[in-house]
Amino acid sequence: DPNKVEVGETCENKDLASFLIARACNNPTLANFLYWYLWVECEDQEPGLKPDTKVREMYLWVLRRFKLALQQGNSDARASYVTLTRQGHFMENLVALVKSVAKENINRVKKNEKLRSLLEDTETFNTNFACFEPLPLPLDPD
Repeated sequence: DPNKVEVGETCENKDLASFLIARACNNPTLANFLYWYLWVECEDQEPGLKPDTKVREMYLWVLRRFKLALQQGNSDARASYVTLTRQGHFMENLVALVKSVAKENINRVKKNEKLRSLLEDTETFNTNFACFEPLPLPLDPD
């Protein structure tokens, strides 16, 4: 199965994606950076830019393989998967919060008040931004 990556397999005769996935499954810091690199490459392009769907599909395929390898890997790999999933949910909710404030047609002071109230609101984004379990930052996982 070309989608399966054995965590313990050797690095010889392996495509780049498989090599990186295998290494990242054994290194939480590398897993963090690989995940977020792939995630950014899979994000929707800026409006006005012509999307390269083949390239985006390739990154999505690698990201799916990577997530599956983490889920099926050793305890460290599975722990990385849990952390990366938590980071992803947190980032998605934070981006949604910021976008909701940015689209408001109000002055800076009112936007600041709106932001503060949304950060304290646990219902709107299903996240308690004021109090949550420690979570490594995507750009500074250590």
